[in-house]
Amino acid sequence: MKYDVLPVSLLNLGCNLSDLGVYEIAWKFHEALKVIRSVSAHGYIVLGGDVYRMDRDTGRISSTGDNWYSDDQVLNDGVAKSAAVAEEYVRRYHARNGDGFLYSIVFRPTAMPTGGTYDSEFTED
Repeated sequence: MKYDVLPVSLLNLGCNLSDLGVYEIAWKFHEALKVIRSVSAHGYIVLGGDVYRMDRDTGRISSTGDNWYSDDQVLNDGVAKSAAVAEEYVRRYHARNGDGFLYSIVFRPTAMPTGGTYDSEFTED
């Protein structure tokens, strides 16, 4: 499972988005930065991510439609560059919009399996 690279304590702080039909996990600002640092420390490339709004009263999560992605040049520059782009986006978004948002982080190993594809979906066992 792709999330095995993250510590359980960090996984437990995330919000499962499967109720939205999205098989990812999203984190609040500070935890999202930790996720980016953790996956990049393990050699994973951050491909991009999506932003979700969490209603303070109901806890309901909805998509904002906001997202970012790393272009081919960033991906060619490697793990550190993709992490820097992701951190910058999350920091700027938070500075402009404040709390109440969650960030899903899309990542993959730097080396793809030969002849295979990488399945980025999170599935519950």
